[in-house]
Amino acid sequence: SKVDKMISDRAFEKRWGAKTSVKAAE
Repeated sequence: SKVDKMISDRAFEKRWGAKTSVKAAE
């Protein structure tokens, strides 16, 4: 679900940093 993705994206940002998360989202 969208919420699950948002939560996993937040965890990903905490782990790898926002830059990496943004790259993965593109």
